Amino acid sequence: MAKFFYSFIISILFTFSAFAQINFEKGYIINNNDERLECFIKNVEWAQNPKKIEYQLSQNSEVKTGTLEDLKSFGIEGEFKYIKETVQIDQSSNNLANLKKQRDPFFKEETVFLKVMLEGKASLYQYKDNKVLRFFLQLEGKEIEPLVYKRYKSNDKIAHNSYYKQQLYLNLRTNNITIADVENIDYTLRKIKPVIQKFNGNTPLKTKDYTAKKKKNAFHISAKLGLSNNGLHIKNSNSSKGIKFDNQINFRVGADFEYILPYNKNKWGLHIEPTYQTFTGDKSQQTTDVVGRIINYSVKYSSIELPVGVRYYSYLNENLKLYFGIAYIFDYSFNSEITFKRADSSDLYDPLKINSRRNVAFSLGLKVSDRFIGELKYYTNKNLLGNYLYWQAAYNSIAFTVGYTIF
Repeated sequence: MAKFFYSFIISILFTFSAFAQINFEKGYIINNNDERLECFIKNVEWAQNPKKIEYQLSQNSEVKTGTLEDLKSFGIEGEFKYIKETVQIDQSSNNLANLKKQRDPFFKEETVFLKVMLEGKASLYQYKDNKVLRFFLQLEGKEIEPLVYKRYKSNDKIAHNSYYKQQLYLNLRTNNITIADVENIDYTLRKIKPVIQKFNGNTPLKTKDYTAKKKKNAFHISAKLGLSNNGLHIKNSNSSKGIKFDNQINFRVGADFEYILPYNKNKWGLHIEPTYQTFTGDKSQQTTDVVGRIINYSVKYSSIELPVGVRYYSYLNENLKLYFGIAYIFDYSFNSEITFKRADSSDLYDPLKINSRRNVAFSLGLKVSDRFIGELKYYTNKNLLGNYLYWQAAYNSIAFTVGYTIF
Protein backbone atom coordinates (compact mmCIF):
# COMPACT_ATOMS: atom_id res chain seq x y z
CA MET A 1 0.00 0.00 0.00
CA ALA A 2 2.81 2.41 0.88
CA LYS A 3 4.55 1.87 -2.47
CA PHE A 4 1.29 2.46 -4.32
CA PHE A 5 0.63 5.66 -2.38
CA TYR A 6 4.11 7.07 -2.99
CA SER A 7 3.81 6.33 -6.72
CA PHE A 8 0.41 7.99 -6.73
CA ILE A 9 1.78 11.10 -4.98
CA ILE A 10 4.67 11.38 -7.47
CA SER A 11 2.29 11.21 -10.42
CA ILE A 12 0.08 13.86 -8.85
CA LEU A 13 3.07 16.14 -8.29
CA PHE A 14 3.82 15.96 -12.01
CA THR A 15 0.22 16.96 -12.61
CA PHE A 16 0.71 19.86 -10.18
CA SER A 17 3.62 21.14 -12.20
CA ALA A 18 1.35 21.33 -15.23
CA PHE A 19 -1.48 23.18 -13.49
CA ALA A 20 0.30 25.16 -10.79
CA GLN A 21 1.51 28.00 -12.98
CA ILE A 22 0.87 31.44 -11.51
CA ASN A 23 -1.08 33.55 -13.97
CA PHE A 24 0.39 36.54 -15.78
CA GLU A 25 -1.73 39.56 -14.89
CA LYS A 26 -2.21 42.80 -16.80
CA GLY A 27 0.27 45.43 -15.66
CA TYR A 28 3.02 47.71 -16.90
CA ILE A 29 6.75 48.27 -16.88
CA ILE A 30 8.74 51.50 -17.25
CA ASN A 31 12.14 51.00 -18.83
CA ASN A 32 15.29 53.08 -18.55
CA ASN A 33 14.12 55.30 -21.43
CA ASP A 34 11.04 56.24 -19.39
CA GLU A 35 8.85 54.30 -21.81
CA ARG A 36 5.76 52.79 -20.24
CA LEU A 37 4.89 49.44 -21.79
CA GLU A 38 1.64 47.63 -21.10
CA CYS A 39 2.35 43.99 -20.43
CA PHE A 40 1.42 40.92 -18.40
CA ILE A 41 3.40 40.36 -15.20
CA LYS A 42 3.83 37.08 -13.35
CA ASN A 43 2.39 38.09 -9.99
CA VAL A 44 3.78 35.83 -7.27
CA GLU A 45 2.98 38.25 -4.42
CA TRP A 46 6.60 38.36 -3.31
CA ALA A 47 7.25 37.93 0.41
CA GLN A 48 10.49 39.88 -0.12
CA ASN A 49 11.36 42.69 -2.52
CA PRO A 50 12.14 41.06 -5.89
CA LYS A 51 15.34 41.62 -7.84
CA LYS A 52 13.77 40.58 -11.13
CA ILE A 53 10.37 39.83 -12.63
CA GLU A 54 8.96 37.80 -15.51
CA TYR A 55 6.58 39.41 -17.97
CA GLN A 56 5.03 39.06 -21.42
CA LEU A 57 4.37 41.92 -23.83
CA SER A 58 1.21 40.11 -24.96
CA GLN A 59 -0.62 37.04 -23.79
CA ASN A 60 1.02 33.77 -24.80
CA SER A 61 4.08 35.63 -26.11
CA GLU A 62 7.68 34.99 -25.10
CA VAL A 63 8.38 35.29 -21.37
CA LYS A 64 10.93 38.04 -20.71
CA THR A 65 12.91 38.86 -17.58
CA GLY A 66 13.08 42.38 -16.19
CA THR A 67 15.91 43.25 -13.80
CA LEU A 68 17.32 46.22 -11.93
CA GLU A 69 19.44 46.93 -14.98
CA ASP A 70 16.41 47.13 -17.31
CA LEU A 71 13.50 48.64 -15.39
CA LYS A 72 12.71 51.82 -13.49
CA SER A 73 9.32 50.70 -12.27
CA PHE A 74 6.64 48.04 -12.67
CA GLY A 75 3.23 47.34 -11.24
CA ILE A 76 -0.28 46.00 -11.51
CA GLU A 77 -3.05 48.55 -10.99
CA GLY A 78 -4.89 47.95 -7.73
CA GLU A 79 -2.31 45.37 -6.64
CA PHE A 80 1.21 46.74 -6.23
CA LYS A 81 3.87 49.12 -7.49
CA TYR A 82 7.67 48.90 -7.28
CA ILE A 83 10.20 51.61 -8.11
CA LYS A 84 13.94 51.35 -8.62
CA GLU A 85 15.93 53.57 -6.27
CA THR A 86 19.44 53.81 -4.89
CA VAL A 87 19.06 54.18 -1.14
CA GLN A 88 20.87 53.71 2.13
CA ILE A 89 19.73 50.45 3.78
CA ASP A 90 20.55 49.76 7.40
CA GLN A 91 22.11 46.27 7.57
CA SER A 92 21.87 46.00 11.36
CA SER A 93 20.33 42.76 12.58
CA ASN A 94 17.32 42.74 14.89
CA ASN A 95 18.07 39.16 15.90
CA LEU A 96 18.72 39.14 19.64
CA ALA A 97 21.70 36.82 19.24
CA ASN A 98 23.37 39.21 16.76
CA LEU A 99 22.77 42.59 18.38
CA LYS A 100 25.74 44.97 18.48
CA LYS A 101 26.66 47.71 20.94
CA GLN A 102 26.67 50.47 18.32
CA ARG A 103 23.60 52.71 18.46
CA ASP A 104 23.99 54.14 14.96
CA PRO A 105 22.67 52.26 11.93
CA PHE A 106 25.08 50.45 9.65
CA PHE A 107 24.13 51.89 6.26
CA LYS A 108 25.01 50.35 2.93
CA GLU A 109 24.09 51.95 -0.39
CA GLU A 110 22.12 49.63 -2.63
CA THR A 111 20.02 49.87 -5.76
CA VAL A 112 16.78 47.97 -5.17
CA PHE A 113 13.14 47.78 -6.12
CA LEU A 114 11.27 49.56 -3.31
CA LYS A 115 7.67 48.56 -2.72
CA VAL A 116 5.33 51.56 -2.74
CA MET A 117 2.97 51.39 0.24
CA LEU A 118 1.49 54.93 0.17
CA GLU A 119 1.83 57.59 -2.48
CA GLY A 120 1.04 61.30 -2.05
CA LYS A 121 2.62 64.51 -0.73
CA ALA A 122 4.40 62.11 1.58
CA SER A 123 5.12 58.63 0.24
CA LEU A 124 6.00 55.52 2.22
CA TYR A 125 8.14 52.72 0.80
CA GLN A 126 9.16 49.32 2.13
CA TYR A 127 12.20 47.10 1.64
CA LYS A 128 12.30 43.54 2.96
CA ASP A 129 14.75 40.70 2.50
CA ASN A 130 15.56 37.62 4.56
CA LYS A 131 17.42 39.72 7.14
CA VAL A 132 15.84 43.17 7.45
CA LEU A 133 12.60 45.11 7.15
CA ARG A 134 13.03 48.83 6.48
CA PHE A 135 10.70 51.75 5.74
CA PHE A 136 11.49 54.88 3.72
CA LEU A 137 9.86 58.30 3.60
CA GLN A 138 9.79 60.74 0.70
CA LEU A 139 8.25 64.20 0.57
CA GLU A 140 7.36 65.76 -2.78
CA GLY A 141 10.47 67.18 -4.43
CA LYS A 142 12.84 65.68 -1.83
CA GLU A 143 15.15 62.70 -1.61
CA ILE A 144 14.07 59.37 -0.16
CA GLU A 145 14.99 59.12 3.51
CA PRO A 146 15.42 55.85 5.41
CA LEU A 147 13.38 55.71 8.61
CA VAL A 148 15.78 54.57 11.31
CA TYR A 149 14.99 51.95 13.89
CA LYS A 150 17.62 49.78 15.50
CA ARG A 151 17.89 47.52 18.53
CA TYR A 152 21.29 47.36 20.19
CA LYS A 153 23.03 46.28 23.39
CA SER A 154 23.59 48.74 26.21
CA ASN A 155 24.84 47.66 29.64
CA ASP A 156 23.74 44.07 28.99
CA LYS A 157 20.24 45.25 28.14
CA ILE A 158 18.37 45.75 24.90
CA ALA A 159 18.11 49.42 23.91
CA HIS A 160 16.22 51.01 21.01
CA ASN A 161 17.27 53.68 18.55
CA SER A 162 13.81 54.99 17.54
CA TYR A 163 14.95 57.95 15.49
CA TYR A 164 12.14 57.26 12.98
CA LYS A 165 9.69 58.94 15.37
CA GLN A 166 11.68 62.17 15.28
CA GLN A 167 12.04 61.90 11.50
CA LEU A 168 8.29 61.57 11.04
CA TYR A 169 7.55 64.51 13.32
CA LEU A 170 10.16 66.84 11.80
CA ASN A 171 9.08 66.05 8.23
CA LEU A 172 5.33 66.02 8.74
CA ARG A 173 4.61 68.53 11.52
CA THR A 174 3.49 71.23 9.08
CA ASN A 175 0.20 69.37 8.42
CA ASN A 176 -1.30 68.87 11.88
CA ILE A 177 1.08 66.09 12.88
CA THR A 178 1.88 66.42 16.57
CA ILE A 179 4.33 64.71 18.89
CA ALA A 180 1.42 62.68 20.26
CA ASP A 181 0.87 61.20 16.78
CA VAL A 182 4.34 59.67 16.65
CA GLU A 183 5.73 59.22 20.15
CA ASN A 184 4.11 55.82 20.81
CA ILE A 185 4.04 54.23 17.36
CA ASP A 186 5.88 51.01 16.61
CA TYR A 187 8.12 50.45 13.61
CA THR A 188 5.39 48.67 11.66
CA LEU A 189 3.32 49.47 8.60
CA ARG A 190 0.13 49.34 10.63
CA LYS A 191 1.38 52.09 12.96
CA ILE A 192 3.28 54.32 10.52
CA LYS A 193 0.64 54.25 7.78
CA PRO A 194 -2.03 56.34 9.65
CA VAL A 195 0.51 59.12 10.31
CA ILE A 196 1.33 59.43 6.59
CA GLN A 197 -2.37 59.33 5.69
CA LYS A 198 -3.19 62.07 8.19
CA PHE A 199 -0.45 64.28 6.72
CA ASN A 200 -1.64 63.73 3.15
CA GLY A 201 -5.33 63.92 3.92
CA ASN A 202 -6.89 60.53 4.21
CA THR A 203 -8.83 60.39 0.92
CA PRO A 204 -8.11 58.36 -2.22
CA LEU A 205 -7.50 61.60 -4.13
CA LYS A 206 -4.75 62.66 -1.74
CA THR A 207 -3.23 59.31 -0.80
CA LYS A 208 -2.92 56.31 -3.10
CA ASP A 209 -2.91 53.27 -0.84
CA TYR A 210 -1.28 50.16 -2.31
CA THR A 211 -1.88 48.21 0.91
CA ALA A 212 -5.67 48.47 0.83
CA LYS A 213 -6.44 45.84 -1.78
CA LYS A 214 -9.25 43.49 -0.89
CA LYS A 215 -7.98 40.32 0.71
CA LYS A 216 -9.67 36.97 1.11
CA ASN A 217 -10.24 35.60 4.57
CA ALA A 218 -6.88 34.21 5.67
CA PHE A 219 -8.24 31.98 8.45
CA HIS A 220 -10.51 29.02 7.79
CA ILE A 221 -12.32 26.51 9.98
CA SER A 222 -13.61 23.28 8.45
CA ALA A 223 -15.55 20.32 9.83
CA LYS A 224 -14.39 16.89 8.64
CA LEU A 225 -15.80 13.35 8.61
CA GLY A 226 -14.09 10.29 7.25
CA LEU A 227 -13.21 6.64 7.17
CA SER A 228 -9.80 5.11 7.74
CA ASN A 229 -8.32 1.74 6.86
CA ASN A 230 -6.18 0.73 9.85
CA GLY A 231 -3.89 -2.19 10.57
CA LEU A 232 -1.82 -3.29 13.56
CA HIS A 233 1.15 -5.62 14.01
CA ILE A 234 2.27 -6.42 17.57
CA LYS A 235 5.67 -7.92 18.24
CA ASN A 236 8.07 -8.58 21.11
CA SER A 237 11.76 -8.29 20.32
CA ASN A 238 12.50 -11.36 22.48
CA SER A 239 10.31 -13.53 20.29
CA SER A 240 10.28 -14.32 16.59
CA LYS A 241 6.50 -14.47 16.63
CA GLY A 242 4.10 -11.59 16.30
CA ILE A 243 0.42 -11.05 15.80
CA LYS A 244 -1.09 -9.13 12.91
CA PHE A 245 -4.63 -7.78 13.20
CA ASP A 246 -6.84 -7.73 10.16
CA ASN A 247 -7.24 -4.33 8.59
CA GLN A 248 -10.51 -2.64 9.52
CA ILE A 249 -12.50 0.39 8.48
CA ASN A 250 -13.08 2.93 11.26
CA PHE A 251 -14.96 6.20 11.54
CA ARG A 252 -13.13 9.47 12.27
CA VAL A 253 -14.31 13.02 12.95
CA GLY A 254 -12.38 16.24 13.34
CA ALA A 255 -11.92 19.91 12.62
CA ASP A 256 -9.35 21.76 10.55
CA PHE A 257 -7.95 25.20 11.44
CA GLU A 258 -5.98 26.74 8.59
CA TYR A 259 -4.12 30.00 8.08
CA ILE A 260 -3.35 31.01 4.49
CA LEU A 261 0.00 32.78 4.19
CA PRO A 262 -0.35 36.25 2.60
CA TYR A 263 2.05 35.81 -0.31
CA ASN A 264 2.76 33.64 -3.36
CA LYS A 265 -0.90 34.05 -4.45
CA ASN A 266 -2.26 32.34 -1.33
CA LYS A 267 -0.75 29.01 -2.34
CA TRP A 268 0.66 28.07 1.10
CA GLY A 269 -1.27 27.32 4.26
CA LEU A 270 -0.47 26.25 7.82
CA HIS A 271 -2.95 24.08 9.65
CA ILE A 272 -3.76 22.00 12.71
CA GLU A 273 -6.39 19.28 12.52
CA PRO A 274 -7.56 17.71 15.82
CA THR A 275 -9.25 14.41 14.96
CA TYR A 276 -10.91 11.69 17.02
CA GLN A 277 -10.18 8.15 15.85
CA THR A 278 -10.46 4.67 17.30
CA PHE A 279 -9.35 1.08 16.71
CA THR A 280 -10.58 -2.06 18.53
CA GLY A 281 -9.83 -5.66 17.71
CA ASP A 282 -9.43 -9.18 19.00
CA LYS A 283 -7.15 -11.86 17.66
CA SER A 284 -6.21 -15.36 18.78
CA GLN A 285 -2.94 -17.17 18.20
CA GLN A 286 -2.13 -20.82 18.78
CA THR A 287 1.10 -21.54 20.60
CA THR A 288 2.81 -24.26 22.58
CA ASP A 289 4.38 -21.74 24.92
CA VAL A 290 1.42 -21.26 27.30
CA VAL A 291 -1.12 -23.39 29.14
CA GLY A 292 -4.17 -23.87 26.94
CA ARG A 293 -2.08 -23.28 23.81
CA ILE A 294 -3.96 -20.11 22.87
CA ILE A 295 -3.16 -16.45 23.41
CA ASN A 296 -6.06 -14.02 23.00
CA TYR A 297 -4.95 -10.51 22.06
CA SER A 298 -7.28 -7.57 22.56
CA VAL A 299 -6.73 -3.94 21.53
CA LYS A 300 -8.70 -0.91 22.63
CA TYR A 301 -7.28 2.30 21.21
CA SER A 302 -8.93 5.72 21.16
CA SER A 303 -7.12 8.98 20.64
CA ILE A 304 -7.17 12.58 19.58
CA GLU A 305 -4.53 13.01 16.94
CA LEU A 306 -3.20 16.50 16.28
CA PRO A 307 -1.54 16.97 12.89
CA VAL A 308 0.44 20.19 12.56
CA GLY A 309 1.49 20.86 9.00
CA VAL A 310 1.71 22.80 5.78
CA ARG A 311 -0.27 22.68 2.53
CA TYR A 312 0.50 23.79 -0.99
CA TYR A 313 -2.42 24.69 -3.25
CA SER A 314 -2.62 24.44 -7.03
CA TYR A 315 -5.46 26.37 -8.68
CA LEU A 316 -7.06 24.41 -11.52
CA ASN A 317 -9.65 27.10 -12.14
CA GLU A 318 -11.54 29.78 -10.22
CA ASN A 319 -13.59 27.26 -8.22
CA LEU A 320 -11.35 24.20 -8.07
CA LYS A 321 -7.98 23.63 -6.45
CA LEU A 322 -5.78 20.68 -5.55
CA TYR A 323 -3.51 20.60 -2.54
CA PHE A 324 -0.65 18.53 -1.26
CA GLY A 325 0.16 18.51 2.45
CA ILE A 326 2.58 17.14 4.98
CA ALA A 327 2.03 17.11 8.74
CA TYR A 328 3.77 16.00 11.92
CA ILE A 329 1.35 14.03 14.09
CA PHE A 330 0.98 14.33 17.84
CA ASP A 331 -1.27 11.66 19.32
CA TYR A 332 -3.06 11.79 22.69
CA SER A 333 -4.59 8.42 23.60
CA PHE A 334 -7.04 7.69 26.40
CA ASN A 335 -8.59 4.50 27.85
CA SER A 336 -6.29 2.59 25.55
CA GLU A 337 -4.48 -0.67 26.20
CA ILE A 338 -3.44 -4.03 24.76
CA THR A 339 -4.21 -7.18 26.77
CA PHE A 340 -2.91 -10.76 26.49
CA LYS A 341 -5.02 -13.59 27.93
CA ARG A 342 -4.83 -17.37 28.07
CA ALA A 343 -7.64 -19.63 26.91
CA ASP A 344 -9.15 -19.54 30.43
CA SER A 345 -9.24 -15.67 30.29
CA SER A 346 -6.45 -15.26 32.83
CA ASP A 347 -3.86 -12.57 32.13
CA LEU A 348 -0.71 -13.77 30.41
CA TYR A 349 0.96 -10.37 30.87
CA ASP A 350 -0.02 -7.16 32.55
CA PRO A 351 -2.01 -4.93 30.17
CA LEU A 352 0.21 -2.66 28.07
CA LYS A 353 -0.83 0.98 28.18
CA ILE A 354 -0.86 2.64 24.79
CA ASN A 355 1.29 5.75 24.45
CA SER A 356 2.13 6.23 20.78
CA ARG A 357 5.18 7.76 19.17
CA ARG A 358 4.99 10.63 16.69
CA ASN A 359 4.62 10.02 12.98
CA VAL A 360 4.11 11.87 9.69
CA ALA A 361 1.17 12.09 7.30
CA PHE A 362 1.02 13.01 3.60
CA SER A 363 -2.24 14.29 2.18
CA LEU A 364 -3.72 14.94 -1.23
CA GLY A 365 -6.92 16.93 -1.41
CA LEU A 366 -9.42 18.67 -3.63
CA LYS A 367 -11.32 21.80 -2.63
CA VAL A 368 -14.38 23.03 -4.53
CA SER A 369 -15.68 26.62 -4.33
CA ASP A 370 -13.57 27.14 -1.19
CA ARG A 371 -16.20 25.10 0.69
CA PHE A 372 -16.28 21.39 -0.11
CA ILE A 373 -13.27 19.18 0.63
CA GLY A 374 -12.24 15.67 -0.33
CA GLU A 375 -8.92 14.37 1.00
CA LEU A 376 -6.81 11.23 0.93
CA LYS A 377 -4.24 10.94 3.70
CA TYR A 378 -1.44 8.39 4.16
CA TYR A 379 0.18 7.92 7.59
CA THR A 380 3.62 6.48 8.16
CA ASN A 381 3.72 3.69 10.74
CA LYS A 382 3.69 4.67 14.39
CA ASN A 383 4.52 2.61 17.45
CA LEU A 384 1.60 2.53 19.90
CA LEU A 385 3.82 1.12 22.66
CA GLY A 386 6.37 3.88 22.83
CA ASN A 387 6.95 3.47 26.58
CA TYR A 388 8.04 -0.17 26.34
CA LEU A 389 11.53 -1.34 25.54
CA TYR A 390 10.79 -4.81 24.11
CA TRP A 391 7.28 -4.37 22.77
CA GLN A 392 6.34 -2.77 19.48
CA ALA A 393 2.88 -2.19 18.03
CA ALA A 394 3.18 -0.88 14.46
CA TYR A 395 -0.01 0.94 13.55
CA ASN A 396 -0.64 1.89 9.92
CA SER A 397 -3.43 3.96 8.45
CA ILE A 398 -4.78 5.49 5.28
CA ALA A 399 -7.84 7.74 5.50
CA PHE A 400 -10.37 9.39 3.25
CA THR A 401 -12.26 12.40 4.60
CA VAL A 402 -14.81 14.86 3.34
CA GLY A 403 -15.25 18.31 4.80
CA TYR A 404 -17.05 21.59 4.68
CA THR A 405 -15.39 24.96 5.29
CA ILE A 406 -17.58 26.95 7.67
CA PHE A 407 -15.68 30.18 7.02
